[in-house]
Amino acid sequence: MRLLARIILGALFLGVLPLFLISQATRSTLLDSIFWKQTLKASGTYQEIATQISSMQESMRMPSDPPTEEEVQGVVESNVENIIDFAHGKTPSISLVLKPDELHVPTIFRQMPEFALLYQPINSNILIQQTIKDPKQKESVLQILSIIQFVGSKADMFWLVFLVSSIVFFLGFTSLGDSFRSKFQPSALLLFAGGLLSLLAAVATKQLLTNMISGMQNLPPWVVGITTPILQGFFLPGILGGSVVTVLGLSGFLGALAIPQKKPDMKGKSTSTSVSPKRKALGCIALGGGVLLVLLFLGIKSGAVKINLSATRNDTKSGTTTTNSKTSSAPSGKAELVDTPYNSGFGWSIRYPKGWEVIQSKAQKAAGFKKPFNPNDPKDKENLALLAIEPITKPAEVDTGEAAGIISDLIKTGKIASAPNSKIVEEPAEDMWNGFIRIQALLDYQYGPQKIPMRQLRWHLYPKSGGNGYFLYTQTYPGKFSVFRPILEEAMNTFILTK
Repeated sequence: MRLLARIILGALFLGVLPLFLISQATRSTLLDSIFWKQTLKASGTYQEIATQISSMQESMRMPSDPPTEEEVQGVVESNVENIIDFAHGKTPSISLVLKPDELHVPTIFRQMPEFALLYQPINSNILIQQTIKDPKQKESVLQILSIIQFVGSKADMFWLVFLVSSIVFFLGFTSLGDSFRSKFQPSALLLFAGGLLSLLAAVATKQLLTNMISGMQNLPPWVVGITTPILQGFFLPGILGGSVVTVLGLSGFLGALAIPQKKPDMKGKSTSTSVSPKRKALGCIALGGGVLLVLLFLGIKSGAVKINLSATRNDTKSGTTTTNSKTSSAPSGKAELVDTPYNSGFGWSIRYPKGWEVIQSKAQKAAGFKKPFNPNDPKDKENLALLAIEPITKPAEVDTGEAAGIISDLIKTGKIASAPNSKIVEEPAEDMWNGFIRIQALLDYQYGPQKIPMRQLRWHLYPKSGGNGYFLYTQTYPGKFSVFRPILEEAMNTFILTK
């Protein structure tokens, strides 16, 4: 009977723990206006909207200045607040405010009688009633909004219920053990199983949704670009929470090796078996190490534990050198990206590290970004770093899935003309990224007549069907690559098409 009760409580805990993590993710991302504002800004959405409005004005030959990124941001963020208020049940409907003046609506539209309506808040329920003619579709949309508001308004309650339930089921499971070890070790194993299942489910679901979105042909690149950080943000609590619980459970299970086990003797009395010094040491190290790792993670996450790193940069405008101190776990070479994406004029934009020089070749339809350095200063000379983007022809091997293997062979045999004497550092791999077929490769080669060792990270981006692609690559000295890699990859991930 006790065993059956323990099985039921364990199964209930395994079912409720993922629900708790999902509710936590919903509260901290989808129902948080700060999350949406930061995601929209970081993804370059505001700049993309401003660019699209400008392109529309040009195509319609309307003499009007396009809105700035800041003006678009102000309009969008005010509506984000209204949507989140609705989701939390604070308002009965969504109130949309367009602010035509801030969006620089052309003068020709201002002469229309209907234009005055755009200055007034637009009620979502009225808008649905006026625009959707099909009664069934209208009812479906209203039902979806009703469900969103119900979940949003009850999100805190759901989170608390799932949290308390998880604790109750876990404590109930633990209390049914006969001895301290029989309580401790199975409970640790239950934590390990629950954390691992949650972690695997979060990772698998995130990857599945990412692949589905990347594979959609008709989605604009900026839509794909914004869904990536949204998915990352939503599944992060599940991934981090699952990892913490997994580590804690595994360390607890191994730590139980140091606990003596009680066994009945010939007379039916319980006696404790001895534990070898090695098992005691292993158990104590595992338990202590696991707890320390979890505490360190929680400290860094909460901001209680900080790592102070300083970075020196050259100010190209003033010619002075300034030192910035930042709280970060990233290498000292990490910098910040420019707030406004660089529009190449070749059909793409990207955010590059602040303070870097922009180099453009209109003939080759290419552009690059170089970190300024003093060639006469031996120490500063080592801070050479480059990011470049150029168009490339899509080979037939991309469609047959052989491109990664061919690139690997070219690197191994040193047959890449731009990278002589090349050697593979990370084997080329193919995946889907923001609607592109992406082939990544990391290699070392010898640059120029002096055969200077360089390390190069390559992204070959090809459209899934038809058309040519883009070649994104970064390079620096091998010893400096780990310093610059975080900011370079962060910049590469902001690459989007603008047409």
